[in-house]
Amino acid sequence: MPRNKTAIRLTRRENGHALIEEEPKPVPPEDMWAEVAAAVEVVAVRLPLKSFTRRQFQERFGLSRFQAQDTLTRMREKGLVEKLGGHPVCWRLVSHG
Repeated sequence: MPRNKTAIRLTRRENGHALIEEEPKPVPPEDMWAEVAAAVEVVAVRLPLKSFTRRQFQERFGLSRFQAQDTLTRMREKGLVEKLGGHPVCWRLVSHG
């Protein structure tokens, strides 16, 4: 089905009657998506080196969100991982040695 290339605009005249006008829809520039992709790269989340998110941990081990969070919390309490700040919250293995 072809896309509609015009937009309909209704305006009210002084006498109360509606005036229907068709005008062309705005067309985004050809390189718009390339510009959007470049802008996303600038603000993309970058994880600290050798770190992972709860979601990555959850997916890797096939856990529910609660199980993954609980496991990471217990591992932190035992000193096996450390919780890094930021968004998203990251975790990193603690090296003993």
